[in-house]
Amino acid sequence: MSTMSRPKGEEEVLIYDFTVEGRGAFPVDMLRHDQCWPMLPDDSAAIMGYDAWGQKHVNKVDDGELRQVRLLGLKSPTVSRWSSFMWDVVEINDV
Repeated sequence: MSTMSRPKGEEEVLIYDFTVEGRGAFPVDMLRHDQCWPMLPDDSAAIMGYDAWGQKHVNKVDDGELRQVRLLGLKSPTVSRWSSFMWDVVEINDV
């Protein structure tokens, strides 16, 4: 985690960079709950079950293949809530 630079007179914002890992449907509501968003387009695609080329991989979601999604957020991830959806916070990085 780190602070992002802001113009003079404005508060610095703490940004959390973390990775979640899980199988099946991604708990999309956790993006709202943890005030976070996908870090890269590939992470957005992984949430919906697509690969980097935009090819839908429904089987990845349906077959329960393990997926990782890197996220940036405005607050620390709620690890226990992610776990309740069968997704785990596997890494918290410095930005």
